Amino acid sequence: VEMEHANNPAGNGAAKRSAPPVGEENVGWDQEAKRPRTAAPQLPLAGGASPPQQGPRDGHQGGKETTMLVPAQSAGAIIGKQGSGLKLIRERCGVHLEVLQQDKAPQWPNERVVILKGSLSGRQAAVAAVVHAAFPLEQHDAVDLRLLVSSSDAGAVIGRQGGNLKAIRERCQVGVQVDKNEIRPGERLVTANGALPAVLAASHLILESLEASGK
Repeated sequence: VEMEHANNPAGNGAAKRSAPPVGEENVGWDQEAKRPRTAAPQLPLAGGASPPQQGPRDGHQGGKETTMLVPAQSAGAIIGKQGSGLKLIRERCGVHLEVLQQDKAPQWPNERVVILKGSLSGRQAAVAAVVHAAFPLEQHDAVDLRLLVSSSDAGAVIGRQGGNLKAIRERCQVGVQVDKNEIRPGERLVTANGALPAVLAASHLILESLEASGK
């Protein structure tokens, strides 16, 4: 498990520093461009709602889990230099966050498993931050979100006679699918494909559906 355990630095004043402080609109550093990478903007959802910018501070102490698959080549952008990306997402979203080593999920050689644990709002915000970090700007028109859900939870996403799945597609104008077959024992894959704002709006509703089901 790749995790950053550094404590918050202590400071005696408001001295200037080159790295962006937690709380500014960023999720890491663009090492090639030598400039801060900006965080995902607020995204309008159906009905005028917007994803939360930060989860409860104690969200990482409990709550449910959300499991994502991200491109293996994007792991470094998510983790950040010396784990700074992970640390920032944890602190801003109030979640527990892990990026598993490749040997922990050998069935996906081209992907890495990201596990989020915390409150609903914290996980929604963290999913947005992870996706934004995983896909560079030039790929924002074709983002591929991949979530693992338990087979028993998949029905909450699909809804009665596929009604919830259809509603998410129509509200977000994005392709959303739930695989019929298990990707590994007891788990099914939920995917959303499209432009970044639409995909993040869909992820917001997918997690909301799972939460509302009580699963």
